[in-house]
Amino acid sequence: MKVYLSPCGMGVGHVSRCRTIVDALVERDCSVLVSTYSTGLEYARRLGYPAVETVPVWLKRNSEGRIDFKLTAATSPGLFRGLWSIMRQIVAEIGNIQRFRPALVISDSRPSSLIAARLLGVPSIAILNQFKVRIARRPGKGHTGPLERVFFFIANVVWWFVSVVIGWFWSFADKILIPDLPPPHTISSDNLSIPRRCARKVEFIGPLLNTSCRNSPKRVAEDRSEHASGMPMILVPLSVSPEEGYGFTGRVERILEELSDRYQIVMSRGRVSGSTEAERKGNLKVYDWIPALDKYLDACDLVVSRAGHVTVLSSLAYGKPLLIIPIPDHPEQLSNARRAFELGAATVLAADELTADLLGSTIDRMLNSPEYARRAAEIRDLTCGMKGLERVIAAVTELSQEGGGAC
Repeated sequence: MKVYLSPCGMGVGHVSRCRTIVDALVERDCSVLVSTYSTGLEYARRLGYPAVETVPVWLKRNSEGRIDFKLTAATSPGLFRGLWSIMRQIVAEIGNIQRFRPALVISDSRPSSLIAARLLGVPSIAILNQFKVRIARRPGKGHTGPLERVFFFIANVVWWFVSVVIGWFWSFADKILIPDLPPPHTISSDNLSIPRRCARKVEFIGPLLNTSCRNSPKRVAEDRSEHASGMPMILVPLSVSPEEGYGFTGRVERILEELSDRYQIVMSRGRVSGSTEAERKGNLKVYDWIPALDKYLDACDLVVSRAGHVTVLSSLAYGKPLLIIPIPDHPEQLSNARRAFELGAATVLAADELTADLLGSTIDRMLNSPEYARRAAEIRDLTCGMKGLERVIAAVTELSQEGGGAC
């Protein structure tokens, strides 16, 4: 059977989330084609997946990762040019699906492929953690003049219309699978106002893991063997595109160098095409890219990261407390960070205020407080019983059989 998989290409989180699906389908002798763009395409090709490039859609960011709405409006895609890009992407998806002729389409946060599948009569599954995609109502930093206030007012009016239309497109899927915990533990709850017309299609399936998320004492011991005994191990997996975060990752790396006499630290700069060999700076190991992040999630004591949905859920699935530094003016990340904090498994720091003293004191406080580890372990136990990957494969099997195909 052929399966067409279309994850969002902004960052690597969506492709990373779909990685276990691709591997599971290939093990069942299914043929999979990945359609994505930008950093997502770069990552899919690095994994060796058959991939096709589609029309990109994204928001501009500055070097700190902050979404720059004025730059987005002034350059590509812009508020209205972005709609044109979406239309071009729909046309591209129709062509890709017609050429590949899949029995099933799986979209991760890409409405264009769901629209194409509906028009072509192909069954589809939507994987998403946002029914309602939000933008910042106003900039979170600096003085806002009259023209800027007018700009953000217009941007919010236009985006309200766009978000309503996008929410309607999700209903085109035959099944909607949410890789998150069910209420009241849902991380992306602020973005999941599920319309009544979609409710019967929706299932909370938990994070998509291809292995048991319970820590194996033997495995942890093996992973820790290369580290100095008695020192806490901190994992810092930053995953950003070149235009949005190298300034931030460089600043974090310099701060971590100052803390390397207190902890064993493993950091990823998030450079998808970079080296997988570590640079050693005392007790600090820095990778451009960590290909097997799960072994470090298994072994670490604490995760320091942005607030991407995949990173937060994966860390909690391994029972690891989080020190989160969300991207400024990024509603989804700010919401994810707040929810993890409310669940008692995370502390949140502002990127603009980050210093070595603040980061070190916060890490010490979290490591010395058993409550963070206890809450993270409770959430891990919830995720372990959900078997998200098995639920996706079951949905694929069900829809493919209805459509006359099977793996």
